[in-house]
Amino acid sequence: MERDYVLKIPEREFSEFNLLFCGYAECDPLHHFGSAVRSNYIIHIVISGKGSYTIGDRMYQLKAGQGFLIEPNVLTHYQADEHDPWHYVWIGFNGHTAKNHLDQIGLGGNKVTFETSQAHILKNIVFNMLKYGKHTISKEYYVQSQLYLYFANLAETTAILTHAEQAKDNHYVEKAIRFIQTHYEHPIKVTDIAQYVSLNRSYLSSMFQKNTGKTIQQCLTKFRMIRAEELLTLTDLSIAQITESCGYRDPLIFSKAFRKVNGCSPSQYRNQAPKRITE
Repeated sequence: MERDYVLKIPEREFSEFNLLFCGYAECDPLHHFGSAVRSNYIIHIVISGKGSYTIGDRMYQLKAGQGFLIEPNVLTHYQADEHDPWHYVWIGFNGHTAKNHLDQIGLGGNKVTFETSQAHILKNIVFNMLKYGKHTISKEYYVQSQLYLYFANLAETTAILTHAEQAKDNHYVEKAIRFIQTHYEHPIKVTDIAQYVSLNRSYLSSMFQKNTGKTIQQCLTKFRMIRAEELLTLTDLSIAQITESCGYRDPLIFSKAFRKVNGCSPSQYRNQAPKRITE
């Protein structure tokens, strides 16, 4: 359970970069959200307490003065600490320049956690947003100005947290992972990835495993399985449709790969999994 205060912004004209919603929450011990996917960007700032943020097999332990980014269409889970549950503020935003703004402050991709000395300033900005009130054009411009002020303060002292995998980041490995993330629904092979990053297949494979502890094929399969789990839980798509959506052309090969990872068939997983909700 969480006690929260939320503002949802009406449809507005700032299509290049606009605030969609914001809020403040005081969470009970072990209160969690997800696993789930979102259709927009969301940034949480921890004001007090502790909690964890999980993406795939990566878990980050966060505390006051730190925060995390949720990107569109990425499966995530976050949970308040059992003994010192967190309070946090969040903003949700989109627009065709949103990614560029995140790039400018060093967030996105593998860099999804950060710390900032501006946490309480950012909290106050969100509280100002929560005072939006009656929908008028002047209020629209005011809230938009607060969004830019939020990013200005976040950019001023943001420091990306290091992580065992992040510390070993490599340009080619990161490029390969991004290719997997954006092309997993196609029947891509390791040779396609190597060609994309302009490296010899053997050299890339060696570099990839050294930096991630996994082979390229294992990473590709892992990402496809995460997507399959998400689609089985969140949608009513048929197994055949999910097979295609996850880059497989043969349902039997897909089911075999899924069973190897999850210990059950896709149909059994769907029947056992609870339906997800959105915050």
